[in-house]
Amino acid sequence: MRTLIVTILAAVSAVGRAQNVGPLPPLTAQVEVHVVNVDVSVTDNRGNPVPDLTKDDFEILEDGRPQKLTNFSVIRGGPTPSAAAAKDRIAPQKRRILLIVDNNYLSVVERNQALDVVEKYLNDSFSGDWAVAAIGHSVDMLQSFTSDKALVHNALAKARKMASNEGQHQIDRSILSERFIRKGDVTVSDDYKEKLAFGGREQTFRNLLTVQNTARAVVDTARQYSAEDGKKFIILVTGGMETNTTFTAYEKENDWELRQLRDQIGEISEAMVREANGANFTVHVINARTRGMAAPQHNVSNHSSGTTSANLLRGFGNDPIDVTDVDSIPLSIALGTGGMYLPSSDIHQSLEKIDTLTSNFYSLGYSPEHNGDRQYHTIKVRVKRQGIRVANRVGYFDETPEDQLEQMLRLRMNFDSGFGSLPVKVQIGEAALGDRDLVVPVTTAMPLARITVVPQDQNFIGRVHVYCSIFDENGRNIGFSHKTQEVTITPQQRSGAGDFRYTMKVHVQKGAFTIVVTLRDELSNEIGSSSEVIRL
Repeated sequence: MRTLIVTILAAVSAVGRAQNVGPLPPLTAQVEVHVVNVDVSVTDNRGNPVPDLTKDDFEILEDGRPQKLTNFSVIRGGPTPSAAAAKDRIAPQKRRILLIVDNNYLSVVERNQALDVVEKYLNDSFSGDWAVAAIGHSVDMLQSFTSDKALVHNALAKARKMASNEGQHQIDRSILSERFIRKGDVTVSDDYKEKLAFGGREQTFRNLLTVQNTARAVVDTARQYSAEDGKKFIILVTGGMETNTTFTAYEKENDWELRQLRDQIGEISEAMVREANGANFTVHVINARTRGMAAPQHNVSNHSSGTTSANLLRGFGNDPIDVTDVDSIPLSIALGTGGMYLPSSDIHQSLEKIDTLTSNFYSLGYSPEHNGDRQYHTIKVRVKRQGIRVANRVGYFDETPEDQLEQMLRLRMNFDSGFGSLPVKVQIGEAALGDRDLVVPVTTAMPLARITVVPQDQNFIGRVHVYCSIFDENGRNIGFSHKTQEVTITPQQRSGAGDFRYTMKVHVQKGAFTIVVTLRDELSNEIGSSSEVIRL
């Protein structure tokens, strides 16, 4: 495993000391108002948006305690609502929709059929920024957010060429068709029971690995864009995630290993919800797989349900041993983030529903007592009207903007066009041989004039945050550093054309790496990023 150490050496074209250790005192007095925004979709019993609610119709609770609504707005992409609600109406913000194609639960044919419908919908009703990612054993970011249709089409074409991993988690039911079972023997040997119990555990373990792959992709992509503003949505195109992976009639009464595997799958599902909520993503899930038989072991292709004459004598031979459940996990993900689970085979209709819901909602805001406590807090929204459905994220991590930015920079190698406003440059020097590795000097620069400063004595003082992320050739982050540089500038330097320059020494082994450097001006909060690929 490659190791990496990032050491920082300051080479700043400004007068004054370089302070790089520990938190520095604020340069100016700041009053921060922490507002938690909650997007709420309200629909009637036919699934149509309810457009005429007002601020007084809503109640919001955090961790069970009522909160005072400080912000309220109505987002509408359709006709004007009633006069009572129209005064709070604002123009809809540009949507940012991340399409994630799950190759773990879809066959190539089913996936490509779904992508054909998605592509046609984009041609006919394209709006907002779209990004495309695909899930296999890892996640491939095929296209970052863009409003360019051609780039989205190219990403969908790449997704069509990818392999499917649906066989990894499929359940082998042929074991239920053993010859002596088909002959109707009254007794079942202990060896056969143990074989089925082991098969159930093994199938559950494989399903756990598949769910982990999908969850890791959802979590990583959400984190990559957690620090960005705007209305963010994930459309997860999957095939449903099976949870019934054993043969109930042959489960051991106290199979702790099986119970532990099931608990892990449940924890992973909950983690997907928490991470999506923490990044302020609403997740809509489309099940693009053709619906199969609810009790697949009774399908004629399996020849046998696994029942024996002994089952009949005990009185439960007519009941299905097991039923499939591919809906529970995606349903919990959608409901937990304020989205919809759409198992309909009409994918175009599902996209229309998502389009309508993401264009019509209420935006609520409140200010909790805590600010950046890095804890998870639950959210409950109530509406004072009967016969409606309310959907919103059920909680969030209270992270500071700095936490969210660092989280994003640890994961993203590339940034969308127009990301940040600071003109950052990166220059890679010649690698030198160290004691046990290679030492690569990395210098970043931007104009001194872009640093926001305040007067101090006869000079001016500003502060720049320097972030350095190192990724290997597989896109895995192997190193991260965040340092703070205080910069003192003379009046002559302020009126000149000099650069702020900062040099880091990166210690790496031989290989290919991507070095990403991001600068953030503390007073203006402007950022800029640049990257370079090196091969050693």
